[in-house]
Amino acid sequence: MRANPSASSRSAPLRGRTSLQSLISNLRSLITVHFSLFTFFLWSLALFFPLLLQPNSVAMPPQSPFSDLLISHLPNAQFAHNTFLYFHQFPLWNPSILNGAPFAADPLSGLWYPPNWIAILFPYPITFNILFALHLAWAGWGMYRWARDDGFDMLPSLMGGLIFAGMPKLIAHLGAGHVSLAGLTQKSCRVT
Repeated sequence: MRANPSASSRSAPLRGRTSLQSLISNLRSLITVHFSLFTFFLWSLALFFPLLLQPNSVAMPPQSPFSDLLISHLPNAQFAHNTFLYFHQFPLWNPSILNGAPFAADPLSGLWYPPNWIAILFPYPITFNILFALHLAWAGWGMYRWARDDGFDMLPSLMGGLIFAGMPKLIAHLGAGHVSLAGLTQKSCRVT
């Protein structure tokens, strides 16, 4: 039995319209994702703008002569950088702490957290400031995605992400140099 040619000609424009609607829908969602990422990136740059202008400065608690970043994380990054540079090997042991201490097993060494590899390659204060800003953007975007997945509209989700990325407790931890806490914070948001 032959198919009715008029039926197939009627469905052809419908298929074309459906694919166009699908393309527009995909483009709209792509623009929304990029807009939200760009918004959180700008927000984190605004929060860290004074530090990013001074490449040798780090965030510090008021009236404090030191922070965890200066005591632990920056020296660990410099030690790992020098070990890779001069000895061409993975740093397993740190001989400069007491009579020596395991370096690869130390959770504060930063070896097992991939974003910290940038700080190991470039062990300067500005690298940590950029990492902090990127962590804030990632944390805010994660909160935004979580709120969107839970059914909130775009504006409340965006506000929730901006508030989360700029919350005083998180900024205070970053100011105290808690690099590992910044990594854990964005993992608390479910990013899909």
